[in-house]
Amino acid sequence: MSFDNAQLGSNAVTITNFGGFYIEEYLASLGVDEAALFLGGFVENEPTSWSDGQSERNKISNINITDLGTSSTMNAGVVVATGTINGTYEGILYFSSSYPSDYDIPVPIRIEFNAVRYP
Repeated sequence: MSFDNAQLGSNAVTITNFGGFYIEEYLASLGVDEAALFLGGFVENEPTSWSDGQSERNKISNINITDLGTSSTMNAGVVVATGTINGTYEGILYFSSSYPSDYDIPVPIRIEFNAVRYP
């Protein structure tokens, strides 16, 4: 998850890797095509076609940051103390049933996270 400029409240992010065994298995059980997930990702708002969704691919517009924490500190290139950033998201993300095809599979998502804040 990559924040352009993290701040308290609503934030836009790009998710660079929406994968992992359990997530991929769950999405496959809903009919999401593996190639479409790898090549096309997801969109937050239902587009009319595959090409319309490409400019919004893998972006979420309203992740709510509840705590920015403190920056992690480094010594000689090694993280020695970590801070966390905390937040939530709830919405519907749209995935594709084949590649290339419309984003036609709505998936309700709820995320709560406490992540290490990288310097």
